[in-house]
Amino acid sequence: MALYRIGISQGFNNDYDKAIEYLMQCGKLAEEIDDKKTAANCYMNIGGAYYVSNNYEQQLNFYLKSLKLYQALDDKKGIGSTLSGIGGVYASTAQYDLAMENYTHAIEYFKEINDRNQMAKVYTNIGDLYSSKKEFNKALQFFTKAFDLFKELDNNRGMAASQSGKGDIYFQQGNYSLAEINLKEGLQINRNPIINLQ
Repeated sequence: MALYRIGISQGFNNDYDKAIEYLMQCGKLAEEIDDKKTAANCYMNIGGAYYVSNNYEQQLNFYLKSLKLYQALDDKKGIGSTLSGIGGVYASTAQYDLAMENYTHAIEYFKEINDRNQMAKVYTNIGDLYSSKKEFNKALQFFTKAFDLFKELDNNRGMAASQSGKGDIYFQQGNYSLAEINLKEGLQINRNPIINLQ
């Protein structure tokens, strides 16, 4: 659908109001012609656009709208992605138990379809969640889990994010030498895609 592509393009151009406008039109039109998949994708991306403005209420509303449509389609990747987004909303508003509940359900769906990249992303989110709660050992466990999966998948950006997450934990714990090592490794992975950390 052209409206969908225009909305996504506006988002890439950082014009989120226009992105929402086009995606709303797309979602309504898709629902009118009973195209649940396109409608769900539109609403999911509207939720993402609201994330940028920290409008968590609207973000959650559109994620929930999207979730219902993905569930009607039994679209496991869509369900998992939406649950992960919902977890992010709750994490951003310090509702950590609800965040963890949604992240856990998201991982179950991604395991079902063997989407290891999405699983690793959620593990990184859980690491961030535990970091926010100052539960540093658990945070390190999840950042390590994410790193290992990203490494298997040759996902350098993910490896860099999880390694930097570990560095941030060590920094918060006052272990500055380990913080420096992990943060530098995170930067190095970003700069050199061939790097092989042991």
